Amino acid sequence: MNRLFLVFLLCYSINLNSQIVEAWKESRPYGVYFDFSEMRIVGSNIYIHSITELANSFQYAQSITTDGDENWFTIHDQFDECFDCVHASVEDVVFNSLGESFAVGQQGAFPFSGRYFSKISAAGEIAFANEFLTNPWSSGFEEVCLSADESFLFASGYQFAPEINTLGVHLYKLSLDGQIVDSRFLGGQLSSIYRLTSSSSNQIFASDYNNDTLRFACFDNTLELNWLSATPISGYSGGAIIDPVFLSNGDLLFINYLYDNNQFGETILHFTRITQTGNIVWQSQHDMSISNGFQYYPKDAVVDASGNIFCYFNRVINTGGKGGGSGGLQERPVLFKFDNQGVFQWSYIEQANSTSEFSTVYIGNVIVDENGYSIISAFQDPFENEGVTYTILKPSGNVETTIYIDDFNEFSGKEMIYAGNRTFYSHTIARNLENPSESSWVVARYQYDISTNIASIVPGNDFVLYPNPASDFVTIKSNQEIGSHLFKITDITGRTVREFSTDKSIKTIVAIEELSAGMYLVSNGIKTIQMVVN
Repeated sequence: MNRLFLVFLLCYSINLNSQIVEAWKESRPYGVYFDFSEMRIVGSNIYIHSITELANSFQYAQSITTDGDENWFTIHDQFDECFDCVHASVEDVVFNSLGESFAVGQQGAFPFSGRYFSKISAAGEIAFANEFLTNPWSSGFEEVCLSADESFLFASGYQFAPEINTLGVHLYKLSLDGQIVDSRFLGGQLSSIYRLTSSSSNQIFASDYNNDTLRFACFDNTLELNWLSATPISGYSGGAIIDPVFLSNGDLLFINYLYDNNQFGETILHFTRITQTGNIVWQSQHDMSISNGFQYYPKDAVVDASGNIFCYFNRVINTGGKGGGSGGLQERPVLFKFDNQGVFQWSYIEQANSTSEFSTVYIGNVIVDENGYSIISAFQDPFENEGVTYTILKPSGNVETTIYIDDFNEFSGKEMIYAGNRTFYSHTIARNLENPSESSWVVARYQYDISTNIASIVPGNDFVLYPNPASDFVTIKSNQEIGSHLFKITDITGRTVREFSTDKSIKTIVAIEELSAGMYLVSNGIKTIQMVVN
């Protein structure tokens, strides 16, 4: 197992002459919160389907042009379609190439449990909202994916299985007009399904776990099992972070995050590359266990055109009541990059607009462009520096540019989508903490330029550090051409342990004998070097 030695590239305030430009931003009144959104661009229109978190029977959908003109906005309450509902929620949403969205979830009427399936047309109309009640021993749909030819959908869920006289995982085939065409109890093949995807031949690929095995499966479009591949993970459980990803040669990449059932805080990030015929090409796993008090929680992941993997995690530490979020918890988003063989490359910790050591920056989403540049969003603690930060990272992990927006008390980001040509769209909720009814549903378009890099904007910013590792002192030689330059030494938690200035082209000797042994980062705000103290 690979143990991740985390090299955090810290983000400082950099003036890059507004390389990220907010082309437009449109907002509308919105009084509630929601859990997640799906977005899709179809022609000159952007389609959004959001699922509420607190009032979870509601769905919100919008179509807006790529120029920022709203086509329509619709609200659907599942309870409107359900007699004597006792619960209702949507678990997953998928768009087709026409801009139509399909939602699956749970919807039960006492004493029955049931599955829910709905469609919102590209014109914003509720095409259908169907419930399928069976008996008290049932549950809803969990995951959904569209067949590659978009002629039907596949879904997973739990239903009473007479073969085992209890709930068992099922696979379903759904029609575009809202019916269950076929279903199959998976028996001993899979005990659960986490994430689904469909190939060009309409095969279904899924992953599953239990307490000792991680499984990967393929089904044909009649729901028959084609093959099943298993990997031992003794004592661990967990699930997929994102849907299986098709790589350029047709192979699939499964990204799973696994938890030790017997040891709190012991976690693994697990990659599997597998062919469509079930042959494992390679596997890679990385220890993400608690280190120096930090815990890591997965939020998002994406794979670029070269097969490099970007995983966006929430890093949490208990600060002992010193500021930060609830109960003194400090949160920071961390982006990890792995190459196309699953080998760790670098990690970057997002400071956003935070100026406090014990503050919270909430995680947003990650996307990647055709050149391997990653774009991440992060959101501030509402009691410190409210707003949203978008940061663009070079393939090397260095900051290319960043933009900070603080129009409202608090932003909460739900989705970003890359449109090509250095353009992306974001969907956020801007909450007014003093008057929630004045909160806003926000969609924005951003464009960026990577033609000018940081080195050309800030001349002479390079420096060297030696010896490294060291125990008593290090020498820093900077080629700063004019004046002095401020340096910072930080530990891996992001805490500044030393600040000093260097004069132009002069060697500076820095005493480090008082620093504890370990890894540190030395930065002039532009370049960062890892320093090891013995």
